[in-house]
Amino acid sequence: MRRVIALGYFDGVHLGHGALLRLARERAVQQDAVPAMLSFDCHPSTLLAETPEPMLTGLDDRRGLAARLYGVTDCIVLHFDRARMSQPWQAFLQEMRETFGAVWFVVGEDFRCGWRGEGTPERLCLWCAEHGCGIDVVPQLRLDGTPVSSTYIRTLVAAGEMEEAARFLGHRHILTAEVCHGRRIGHEIGVPTLNQRLAPGLLAPKPGSYFTLAVTPDGAERPAVTSVGTRPTVSAHDAVTVESHLLEGCGELYGSQVRVEFCRYDAPVERFDSIAELKARIDRSVAAAHDYFGLPTR
Repeated sequence: MRRVIALGYFDGVHLGHGALLRLARERAVQQDAVPAMLSFDCHPSTLLAETPEPMLTGLDDRRGLAARLYGVTDCIVLHFDRARMSQPWQAFLQEMRETFGAVWFVVGEDFRCGWRGEGTPERLCLWCAEHGCGIDVVPQLRLDGTPVSSTYIRTLVAAGEMEEAARFLGHRHILTAEVCHGRRIGHEIGVPTLNQRLAPGLLAPKPGSYFTLAVTPDGAERPAVTSVGTRPTVSAHDAVTVESHLLEGCGELYGSQVRVEFCRYDAPVERFDSIAELKARIDRSVAAAHDYFGLPTR
């Protein structure tokens, strides 16, 4: 199979990544090839940094975003380990050609590959010219003078600035995970929730409640209020939980994969002296969410 491959990690699949994927599709048409995105099963920082960089999106979400937003459904996933880290950049490119049929590459101007990042865009261009491959080097995208980068977007998500994060992502920040059983306290107080666990290595948004859209397996976007963080009123544990109350309900979804899209930050996590106080606070958020989404109040 002939491929035009966009190279990178694509954490968040932000607007800058989108420029690479869009161009890969265009080149693929010209080259009678398949557009593809290359990513890794874990971020290089897991080996290179003492404290690995938390990720905006898991692998399945990266795949989904590339397909839904940019029409790139072919995702090549490589295992990143010390052998991969020490691989010469020339061997990496040759692997792309021989194993994956690369006839053209699309990279960002800050892309690096191979041992110690020695595979710079300049060197890639020379190698491609010598080996009969095409290559595009895409300049870094900026919004209002600020570079669009996963690093910057992580600061926005960690601060709960979801509307600004969406500007740089080109879509809402998302979290997809399986719906699991909780303690059913929400059911008992009249605000049932979908409970999800934050996967290891993913960035936790700023603790608090958010106005969100929960995309269920049938593809429906269901307005919700989502709480992210620990549960100081009902639990002594410090594990991060993600609990979404669907404003218009939706039956049982245990075991299903649900995508939560974060629209706007609502309120911080608080510790209340009673379940009744917690219920009153949730009711206020639910009422505010009805207003945000333009829904009639219950």
